[in-house]
Amino acid sequence: MDKQQIIENYNRKIKRVMITKEEIAQRIAEVGKQIDEWYDGKPILLVSILKGAFVFLADLCRAVSVPCEIGFMCAKSYYNQTVSSGIVNITMDLEQDVSNYHVVIVEDIVDTGRTLNDVTKLLKARNPLSLRVVTLLDKPSRRLVEFTPDISLFTIPDFFSRRFGDKSRILTIISALFIVIFFIPYTASGFAACGKLFSSLFGIDYMLAMVVSAAVIVIYCTLGGFLAASTTDFVQSIVMTIALF
Repeated sequence: MDKQQIIENYNRKIKRVMITKEEIAQRIAEVGKQIDEWYDGKPILLVSILKGAFVFLADLCRAVSVPCEIGFMCAKSYYNQTVSSGIVNITMDLEQDVSNYHVVIVEDIVDTGRTLNDVTKLLKARNPLSLRVVTLLDKPSRRLVEFTPDISLFTIPDFFSRRFGDKSRILTIISALFIVIFFIPYTASGFAACGKLFSSLFGIDYMLAMVVSAAVIVIYCTLGGFLAASTTDFVQSIVMTIALF
């Protein structure tokens, strides 16, 4: 298979282009001007966290007119589930002393934000003249820590909006309304059923049984999250199916 065939096969797998190269080039030029305004001729250090951002970094450094140097880091953070241990393993560190620079971290995408959040804290501890974060893509719906980049060239929407190309968020609003409309009677019927069940089995006051049932459901959904709700729904569906026979 020659190079052209490989490219054609790859392109056939692309269903839709979300962001064109022209849009990317335009935003990079705009951000370059923003960085120039920030630092007004002061030298800066553009830092890429390898490996994903080096192409974006190359484009961005050509778009700025202030004096700039480039630095690279490789970092890995360690986590217990979603909680950072606070330990950042730097497998390749910067050569420059950041205390002499205005630092701009250049990222390709901010997703959960965990490692970048830890790296930012690490660099701030080295007392740079200033520190900002610029990312090509931002996906705040995936964030597991509180972290907001200073500039996001593009924000990646959730799957539903992305799947149907909904830039106005109308589909998201409609789907949310459907969920609210149908979920209220669904949960109300569940509370009522629990109230009647415990009232008939144990002689508990109907309203008290409903309140206790609601509290239990809220607690296990809060503590267990989506997996807890999915597990109980799965068990409930099995019981209901057996009851039909």
